[in-house]
Amino acid sequence: MRIALFERHIPQTLHGAPLPCDGEHPRGRIHADRFSLPRGVGGLARRLPTAADSEHPVGRVDMSNIPKAPIVPRQFRIVKISAIQCHHTRPPWSLPKPIAYQDQLCKVKPASICNRKCEVMKSVSPSPVADTIVELNGAQLQTQAFGDPANPPVLLIMGVMSSMLWWPERFCEALAAQGRYVIRYDQRDTGLSTHYPSGKPGYSFSDLSDDAIAILDAYGIEAAHLVGMSMGGFVAQEAALRHPRRVRTLTLISSSPVGVDGLPSSTAAYKEHSAAAESIDWSDLEAIADFLRRDSVMLAGTGHPHDAEAVSVLIARDMNRAPSFVSATNHFMLLSDDKGVTLHASHIEAPVLVIHGTSDPLFPIEHAEALTRVVPNAKLHRIAGGGHEIHDRDIDEIVRVIAGHTLC
Repeated sequence: MRIALFERHIPQTLHGAPLPCDGEHPRGRIHADRFSLPRGVGGLARRLPTAADSEHPVGRVDMSNIPKAPIVPRQFRIVKISAIQCHHTRPPWSLPKPIAYQDQLCKVKPASICNRKCEVMKSVSPSPVADTIVELNGAQLQTQAFGDPANPPVLLIMGVMSSMLWWPERFCEALAAQGRYVIRYDQRDTGLSTHYPSGKPGYSFSDLSDDAIAILDAYGIEAAHLVGMSMGGFVAQEAALRHPRRVRTLTLISSSPVGVDGLPSSTAAYKEHSAAAESIDWSDLEAIADFLRRDSVMLAGTGHPHDAEAVSVLIARDMNRAPSFVSATNHFMLLSDDKGVTLHASHIEAPVLVIHGTSDPLFPIEHAEALTRVVPNAKLHRIAGGGHEIHDRDIDEIVRVIAGHTLC
């Protein structure tokens, strides 16, 4: 059973380790009943605004004009927490007793002892923000919460190779301002969470869905509204299927239904672009950054212009923040461990809101329409001209519909 169509070309070897998109990988092609990577679909599932190819209504984008934000060498990296308040003392809401979760001990500790230096700047956020590390089963997950913990909790789950930075701060603050307690986090192998050797992920896809539940445990939350973007939508669906009592509602952005085959693949232009990943030196951070900038162009919709400068800065922030950015490619090697249980979107019990751009080049709109047909209690909100992205000009609309879906 496949749950993804991240059709993508990536190098056959990464630091000498064969990747699972190729038949030579010792595990074979990554069907794994959970996370399929058929050869030929394209690229990194980013969510950025842009125009794509010659058929795009605003014309072909001149890639030479895209500004490049510098990749800061690791030895000079300073993590800046800007426009938020960094709590170096443990806030009252983060003091739950350690919770036993599936033979794991979940606990939290404040960012002040996370072995990194923070330059704290004056807060301009309308809601309190705090960084917290969640520890479980030998892994650490970096989390960040916005708003009042007394409000209904919303857990944001980002997509493949993407840290929590890809949930825009303005989006998180706007949702918190609607009376929600918003938590975003770095999945394993992204951002400041635990990283594994390239080609050797020490976890499965099911572990990612368990991580989401473990974060709820660590924050003392019985059940939350889950919002998943792209691959994060698959993680959210699996969490809802395996832990239904922990999920109040689901919101799936630019995603696809678990267990449903026969849906359209990526556009031809995106497939052609993604093939270029095979020639990238994945040990060269600047080469990776260049590819990600091009990828952001190709993943955009037709509704808004591409903000190349903002995208370039975000990519640089994400890469500079991660101890081993290339480890994020481990997401393409994940094997499910569902112990023989067949998971299918039609079994989701929670109410589902599907948000999807009508011009998504990675998951065409038919994926969203399939979700509303398959899931018993699902509704679709189309973003006119939207791509595989959370565009700044669409944030207010997206926040409004999510707030209406997560009232209690």
